Amino acid sequence: TAEVERVLRVLDGAVAVFCGIRGVQAQSETVWRQANRHRIPMLAFVNKLDREGASYERVIRQIAQRFHVSAVAMQVPLTKDNGFIGMIDILTGQCVGEGNPNIDFSEDEQVKAARTHLVECLAETDDEVMTDYLSDREPDEATLRRALRKAVLKRSLLPVFGGSAAKDIGVDALLDAVRDYLPSPSESIRKKLEGIGMLVFKVYPPEVFGEMLFCVRLYGGHVGNGTRLVNPRN
Repeated sequence: TAEVERVLRVLDGAVAVFCGIRGVQAQSETVWRQANRHRIPMLAFVNKLDREGASYERVIRQIAQRFHVSAVAMQVPLTKDNGFIGMIDILTGQCVGEGNPNIDFSEDEQVKAARTHLVECLAETDDEVMTDYLSDREPDEATLRRALRKAVLKRSLLPVFGGSAAKDIGVDALLDAVRDYLPSPSESIRKKLEGIGMLVFKVYPPEVFGEMLFCVRLYGGHVGNGTRLVNPRN
């Protein structure tokens, strides 16, 4: 918990990883409270969906109930012969994983239902999506992505992705989502400073690497070899 607390203080965004079998666990709640305290934009990833007893939908319900957050599925699990083989992106209808990426699943009933739910959630936070929704028009992919990014930055919506890290299913899609929806350092909610400003969030004692090492988050200016810094606290 202490290690997580140190890191959360300097993050611009984070991915919360949940077990597809056990769902939301006690440590998950501890980390979530800390992330809330620092107001960090979040994505969620449900892992181990290839394991027996895993349920993507059940974990999403748990996340929504335990954390009181609007958790929306961004993908739908794809199975074959009762075995998990991939995830279907509800925005593109494409499969990520071991399934055929050339098949368009946009008209699949589960995909359509998940996309409709996403549109309904985004309509509550975005005027353009609301206008399309009330006009009975389907918002295009670009509009949904833009609205989703804005909702994530405002922490009004939690997109949930899924897959199996062990089988490398869904990991690339998750990294794309980090790029698309979480803030870049230039968009940090923390105020940028004029001149040098940084926070030391972790210190390694000499016995670890032979000399003291400091992990820092730089908020302004430039630090190079020989730079002299002053700690204003003391």
